[in-house]
Amino acid sequence: MGRFLTLCCLALPAVALAGPGARELAALERGPAADQLERDLTVLPPGMGAVFVPASTRPGVEPPILVLFRGERVAWGQTGERLVVPPGDYEVVVGQGPRGRQARVQVRVAEGVTTMAPPFFSALRVSAVDLQGRRLALDYGLEQGDAPFGASTTVKAARYDATATWLLPPGRVTIALRDGDRTDRSAVEVDLAAGQRVRYRLVVDGGRLVRAELAERELVVPASPWRARWVVGGDASFSRQAGQLGAHNGDFLRAGIFSTAEVGLDTRGHLLLLTGSVHQAWIGLGGAEGESLSTRKFSDELDLELLYNPRFGGTLGPYARIAGRTSLFETTFQPTVDTEVVRRDGAGIELGRSTLAAGDTLELLPGLAPLDLRAAAGLAATVVDTGQVELRLRAGAAVREARFGGGSHIEAADLARLSLVRLEDDRSFGAELGAAGRLHLGQVRSTSR
Repeated sequence: MGRFLTLCCLALPAVALAGPGARELAALERGPAADQLERDLTVLPPGMGAVFVPASTRPGVEPPILVLFRGERVAWGQTGERLVVPPGDYEVVVGQGPRGRQARVQVRVAEGVTTMAPPFFSALRVSAVDLQGRRLALDYGLEQGDAPFGASTTVKAARYDATATWLLPPGRVTIALRDGDRTDRSAVEVDLAAGQRVRYRLVVDGGRLVRAELAERELVVPASPWRARWVVGGDASFSRQAGQLGAHNGDFLRAGIFSTAEVGLDTRGHLLLLTGSVHQAWIGLGGAEGESLSTRKFSDELDLELLYNPRFGGTLGPYARIAGRTSLFETTFQPTVDTEVVRRDGAGIELGRSTLAAGDTLELLPGLAPLDLRAAAGLAATVVDTGQVELRLRAGAAVREARFGGGSHIEAADLARLSLVRLEDDRSFGAELGAAGRLHLGQVRSTSR
């Protein structure tokens, strides 16, 4: 008996998880037997009768009913519906487990009469949650009289009405967590009476049974106001081609990494969010076999944004945000032949000319350039927020400052000539329109801005 929790421990309440807003679980189940019988519209043919076994919870999650005559099955169906049979004496069998240990009762059926079976079995529903009240898919087994009766897995679905129902013969039942073929890690005993319906919620921490509690109300787990998300990934490929008439011949390398992160506070009244992303990719081309690859960056982006949005009624309110975007590494150009470089300013005035030898490197932009800084304020609206789908719109005024570190961009290029335009730092004011959406599929989230 040392491995069983005592019954006084079973009744520990779940006040912290099942608050005033939680529904009564009985509301998710069938009502009184008389009401079930009245709702069943099965017609009795002339000369026939019927057996009726009321559903203890919901017919869809309960095992089928068998009606036997002299050991042979003559009818089969669900709880909560009439099973039409000729007048006579029958044995009604219900429940899971070995055939010889299922709950059973003798009934007599008269012509034109629906015989309601007396209470002869008990109903048990088992669910499992962690210490935070989140539902778990947990393997467990049932024992009666020190012999295995059956095994199942609790349902992880958010709604309790998907939980299966055990229909058992009255008596003492052991609910035991399973570890492979073992059921002695932690367990709880319960005595079941005929006609009794019991719902047990197992509270588990790290595979260990902390407690078991009577589940009378649906769990309402408050959503955490904190947001934290981090996604990281990458890809790499190396190819070698030869003898291609319409494609590159030689080696080709592409490699990249990306990461997005988000952390913040999201309540009905306030949204404070810090987001960031980085995307780096490189490509390399080589000629004949054995020639070294000429590798250069393909993409180089770093984005950061801090947003604050107080929301009145959870939907509409002012916002303020600051954002920045830059490249981490310098941007360069490397010609394959001697190239004349012509430099101009933003007005088109020529600043000078030079010659860049084949294979030499020309710096176009230094590291951390361009640097694009923005600050904005305005009005934001949460158009849709269902937990699975979120859409926010914003409109306001913004100031933008762009810094280029004295760099240039390529205006035109041909085989031996390169035209560069010097980039001047700039500050500007204007309006901004923005949208942010989120789609939640299971445990995977994708955000676009």
